Amino acid sequence: MRRPGVRIPSAQIISVPCYYGAVDPNIAYPKARNIALRALELDPNVAEAHEVIATILKNYDWNWEAAEKEYKVTIDLNPNYAVARYHYSYLLAELGRFEEGIRQATEAVARDPMSPLLNAGLAFVLLHARELDRAVEQALTSLEVDPNMVLSYWTLGVAYEHKGLYGQAIDVYKKSIEVGSAPAFPTAFLIHAYSRSGQLAQARRHLAQLEELAKTRYVPQMAFVIAYEGLREIDLALDAVEKSCSLRESNLIMIRVWPHFDALRNHPRFHEVERQVGLGK
Repeated sequence: MRRPGVRIPSAQIISVPCYYGAVDPNIAYPKARNIALRALELDPNVAEAHEVIATILKNYDWNWEAAEKEYKVTIDLNPNYAVARYHYSYLLAELGRFEEGIRQATEAVARDPMSPLLNAGLAFVLLHARELDRAVEQALTSLEVDPNMVLSYWTLGVAYEHKGLYGQAIDVYKKSIEVGSAPAFPTAFLIHAYSRSGQLAQARRHLAQLEELAKTRYVPQMAFVIAYEGLREIDLALDAVEKSCSLRESNLIMIRVWPHFDALRNHPRFHEVERQVGLGK
């Protein structure tokens, strides 16, 4: 039984604002680590605290081996802790271990079939694996469970875009903003989709909006990576990747698998960032 005295924020509460480009990870993760470590001092068997540590090790420290061990400890302590399996599935997918990742994400949904988050997570892992048709199907299922799930719109839009369905992708990216997404990443996705579909004037207009947004609020450099990669301004995209690395941005953990980075993959500067994140080949 958990001893009283420390309220542990879930890994989801910590990581979501960082993933969505709403909070600086250099603020969120160190605070969360201190709370989780204090909880483990009081009781070393608190599964939620182990999951928080695992997520910080992955998203902020880029210590993949230690993170995987902590996720396994979490699941051993509570095999029915579905959100831990959800986060573990992300680690596996980000490492390119797609079959394992899909299996863990499926196990998570099986434990809580009506969870919008877990259904969206399975679609997201399928997208990492480039299982585009399955990702679309699962994202649509997730939106039946919760029509306001931002992650499902992101997944659906990226899958549509990489199937060449640019009009549908653009509509879905816009919808994600309507349902409450922080604007940085959907704007970057729109720039990418407009660029790849030849609508360069629209892409430039949205790039100007992203640049203006960055003057007044936190905008991850990763948003600019996606925008510039779409515009095929490769040097600017690589500059932004390197800045993202120096700032330890959370979404950099997807560098090995995320589709919007494909035009950068053969560049030595990109390989160096992969190495620094612990994902070099």
